[in-house]
Amino acid sequence: MEITTTPDIYTPTIDSGSNYIDSVLSFTNIPNGIYCPCGTRKDKIYTSRTKFSSHIRSKGHILWLEKLNANKANYFVDCKKYLQTIKDQKILLEKQDNDITNKDLTIVYLTKQLNIAERCQVANHLKSE
Repeated sequence: MEITTTPDIYTPTIDSGSNYIDSVLSFTNIPNGIYCPCGTRKDKIYTSRTKFSSHIRSKGHILWLEKLNANKANYFVDCKKYLQTIKDQKILLEKQDNDITNKDLTIVYLTKQLNIAERCQVANHLKSE
């Protein structure tokens, strides 16, 4: 069995004006590389400072950063909605898990009852012979 490692996900820093800005990272503490969620190079993992520096100067990455800054308030609202959705889904999953557990117990109980009934039927059949 192989152990897989996942890269860190890049997050821009925030300046004093509450705007997202890029910062070039030190790759000494990032042994598995870094993934940029900007979407310009899907599934690309950057493993060196030079390659990542080049990436954050790309047109697509710059547009992504501008979009983040333009939609800061919307991202906050979206985050709150997602947190509520996660909470609701956890409750739903717990309920479904409880339902499955109850149904499993019912199946076990009914299977035992069926086995008892079958044994009684076989015993009664043997007595009548």
